[in-house]
Amino acid sequence: MRGWRIAVVSVCCLFTLAASAAAGYAAEETLTHYDTRTDLRVHFSNADAVIAQIRQGLRQRDDTITLTYRSHSDHMEDIGALVRDLMSFAVAETERPDEGDYIFQQYGGYEMQYSYQKDADAYCYTVRILPEYYTDRKQEQKVDAYIAALLEQWDFSSRTPDSEIVRTVCDFVTERTEYDRIHQKNSGYHLKSTAYGALINGYALCQGYAVTVYRLLRECGIGCRVITGTAVLPSGETEAHAWNLVRIDGRYYNLDLTWDDQQGSDAYYLCGASDFPDHTPDAAFASAEFRSEYPVAEYRYERKG
Repeated sequence: MRGWRIAVVSVCCLFTLAASAAAGYAAEETLTHYDTRTDLRVHFSNADAVIAQIRQGLRQRDDTITLTYRSHSDHMEDIGALVRDLMSFAVAETERPDEGDYIFQQYGGYEMQYSYQKDADAYCYTVRILPEYYTDRKQEQKVDAYIAALLEQWDFSSRTPDSEIVRTVCDFVTERTEYDRIHQKNSGYHLKSTAYGALINGYALCQGYAVTVYRLLRECGIGCRVITGTAVLPSGETEAHAWNLVRIDGRYYNLDLTWDDQQGSDAYYLCGASDFPDHTPDAAFASAEFRSEYPVAEYRYERKG
């Protein structure tokens, strides 16, 4: 499962004029999508644009994402919380195949550095975000090319049933990928948790399976999420685990391709809420808000007709 590293803040005394990702300006306007923090003394009036640029930097696997902005007050103690808010929005779900869960489940947090200089009118801040990715840009380019070839080979049309697309994707992933027992306990080897590991190397753990299913189904126009939580093994032990929610014919179903691949069965294929035992989602995925947005069918999917 993914490891999370808390952001490390280093305070720099020098101001460097550099902007590779986004620029904002502190203001007091009400924002449309970015929830203004009432406990912060600064927010971005163009926060949506800033978030989009951070997201683009993450998608491109930029080593450094740099923000520059001016504020009429000193708010150094607020920068950490401000960046955490911006980053949480940047990795939120967007429906785009290479964003949302695809980014969030394939990076391990970030470090942050900032500096400022005061002029006659304002404080001039530079904030640098240094993400920790599980894959680099070249590896993602290989994944992109591999998936493009797959989509051309599959040649799905608008009339292809959702169930057929999901079956094709799942069959392919189980044929292509083996459970990575070699690196299972190697916490420093992150490719086991990526689509690169599953598709290019042919080995992955549950997180790698789930993020690969997410990317492929999203590319095919099928709604999908990566769910993290815990699962109870046949031995009775509980372990951290990842699986998917998949949308078919307007309803969501549970899919644990990792366990099905290991067992050579369809026991955890497109299950409803009542027939998906031994899986407990993390709190974020068990909330009323999440369940309202992603309502899970009560019973296992059965194709009509």
